[in-house]
Amino acid sequence: MIVNIYGLGFVGLTTSLALANKNIKVVGYDNDQNKIEKLKNKKIPFYEKNLNQILKKQLNKNFALNKKKINQSFDINFICVGTQDSKKSELANTKSLVNCIKTILNEKNKFKKKIIIIRSSTPPLTTEKIILPLIKKSKKKNIEIAYFPEFLAEGKAWKDFHNAKRIVVGIQKKETKKIISNIFKDFKFNILFTNLRTSEFIKYLTNSFLSTMISFSNEYRDIAIALKNINIKEAFKVFQSDPRWFSKNNNFNYYTFPGCGYGGSCLPKDINSIIETSIKYGNYEPKILKQVTKYNKNIFSTISKNINKEIKNKSDPIGILGLSFKPETDDVRGSPSAIIIKHLKMNGYKNLIAHDPKAINNFASSYPNLKIKYENNLDKILQGSKKLILITSWNIYKKKISGNLKTKIIDLRYFL
Repeated sequence: MIVNIYGLGFVGLTTSLALANKNIKVVGYDNDQNKIEKLKNKKIPFYEKNLNQILKKQLNKNFALNKKKINQSFDINFICVGTQDSKKSELANTKSLVNCIKTILNEKNKFKKKIIIIRSSTPPLTTEKIILPLIKKSKKKNIEIAYFPEFLAEGKAWKDFHNAKRIVVGIQKKETKKIISNIFKDFKFNILFTNLRTSEFIKYLTNSFLSTMISFSNEYRDIAIALKNINIKEAFKVFQSDPRWFSKNNNFNYYTFPGCGYGGSCLPKDINSIIETSIKYGNYEPKILKQVTKYNKNIFSTISKNINKEIKNKSDPIGILGLSFKPETDDVRGSPSAIIIKHLKMNGYKNLIAHDPKAINNFASSYPNLKIKYENNLDKILQGSKKLILITSWNIYKKKISGNLKTKIIDLRYFL
């Protein structure tokens, strides 16, 4: 069995190497030649824990790159291309997905059955309204579509893949069950099979819930500030200790704690896409979810006002700690830091210096119009700044910041 994986971002590459590590032959494809060259040189083109050592072990053993496809009875294809719109990043864009499907359909290899397993995040009905009509139009037979939503968090994708208690796979026919079960037979998770529409819906149900919890926690932070004399960090820690809904073994504590709103490539895109899908196909406007997105957008002006109250001299050197949208990744898509820095610049702060352990280069190239200074040496920014604004909760900041330094910190994550 050879598995073909299209799209080698953090989802596609994690999936590729996880399968290769279980002695499944994997061929990874990506249109980005710079990415392919880096991978050929055994370098991960982004920051993600554990992947580099697995790549070095599996490259040219169980994992090959952009290799010519061979004939086989069952042609198995995972699609992990991005659905992020470069111009309108808060909605899903299926253009790359459609192009990938067309490429697979145009292949002339002989096969008994071709299975296309979609991992790219797509709103409910995408497979039925867009993908299946493409297959019908191609007049190709023996092609099955499955939808396998990813629940991998950037920064711990490898751990998430292997520690999952269950995965969800939407299928068209029962026969596909056996093939997918065989692919994952050496993994410990249970496979919950359902139909295509339900599997797409589960992905958005999950991310909308997480988005709502983040906004809920941030709104309660705002209420606490308004009421005054409330220890916000202590209140939320006590809240999280309630055994009725939290435990040490889950990750919900991350979402039920105030911070800088939700960002990244998944939550904003998914919650906005499910709102649009509900209106378009169901003629129903989800008012609660719309308020969640509205609140998340407004949170940055509230944060900016609070910073204004604390930092009066707008010429002082202000250190920005953290540029990635969350720790343990170099991804800056939807970065709260970018929005907060923009607000600070608009409010007249002229001397902003930013640090991040992994994301400085990505941030500088993604947000060139911000025109701020960058400092790779953390000690320099800690000592040289009049005030420090902690936006991303990298553990290095907790290790380095103590004693008198804490008096300089505006801790937007209640981290220290």
